[in-house]
Amino acid sequence: MNMTRLGVAGIVVSLLILTGPASADFLGTYTFDENGNWSWSGGSSGKVDVGLPGGGILYPKPLPEIGFTDIGVTYGWYEPGTSVFADLIHIDDATHFSYYSDPGDPDLADITGFATLGAFASAKSWTVTPKGDEIGPDGNNYIEMTRYIDGDTYLMHGISDVPEPATLSLLALGGLALLRRRR
Repeated sequence: MNMTRLGVAGIVVSLLILTGPASADFLGTYTFDENGNWSWSGGSSGKVDVGLPGGGILYPKPLPEIGFTDIGVTYGWYEPGTSVFADLIHIDDATHFSYYSDPGDPDLADITGFATLGAFASAKSWTVTPKGDEIGPDGNNYIEMTRYIDGDTYLMHGISDVPEPATLSLLALGGLALLRRRR
């Protein structure tokens, strides 16, 4: 009788090894930017109109069933090729995270009163967990972080340099001038 149980257990273990773990589902992408805009790839979206005192934006979690478990953790992305943080995400509680960007073009996420995000995080007694460099060319770059919940994944995609409307207008005028010059 014990041999039969061992045989059945051996077959079950072999099947688990051969088939591997159950595949995880990709839940979607949560996109946010320096100006308070956010959207979930499932269709919901919104705008945060008021920044935090001293800079930064407090964003809601992407879905009701997604809660943050790494409360109090701060993640940072470097300006490419440097050891200077360009963007920070701080997990405030189970339902919100804050997004901060380095001082520059004025937007809601920019910190004020500090020369760098490193000094800002230090003043808040935050230890920053580096996540790598910003991705993309300066002026049009972003950050990404894969998140896990109950074996499933979703992507947080932060647009860290949103071209200002005046910049877009100048680019459009420059493009039109080049087209006209070609003719």
